[in-house]
Amino acid sequence: MVETAQGLDDIFTLIESKLKGFIVNYNAHNYRECVTALFHVAEGLVRYVLATRGYFPISHEGIQVLLAQHFIKPGSVKKNVYNYLTNLYMRRKDADYKGFVSFDSDDIKIYWQWVLEIVDEFQSFLDEIHKQKIDELVTEGKTLVLKK
Repeated sequence: MVETAQGLDDIFTLIESKLKGFIVNYNAHNYRECVTALFHVAEGLVRYVLATRGYFPISHEGIQVLLAQHFIKPGSVKKNVYNYLTNLYMRRKDADYKGFVSFDSDDIKIYWQWVLEIVDEFQSFLDEIHKQKIDELVTEGKTLVLKK
């Protein structure tokens, strides 16, 4: 398979899909899938922002390296974004490959907060239509997570 560079709309479609998946899985108390969805939302947001600068990495490591080089090191994005993405990646691997690791709503609330901080950091990079749709889904997610 040959991967070509995706446009912002393509990357946004994945972010939107994963946010919707998070909401559905949180409602169903399927916390393992919430972890996976939240990681992909966070990574998708980083990929989106990298794409605005013409970078289209195809590996998790490439995404992390480019984030650090072009956004964290120059100080245009807080270091927490890198730390949260790295931690979510490790939690996602646990969720996807280690059945003996369990997750509960308290874990998800922490990871959700991380994603909210990442969303806040990247607001200025988002296309206005994408920003509006993400804000709508984030508001729905906040209502849901705070309710339980």
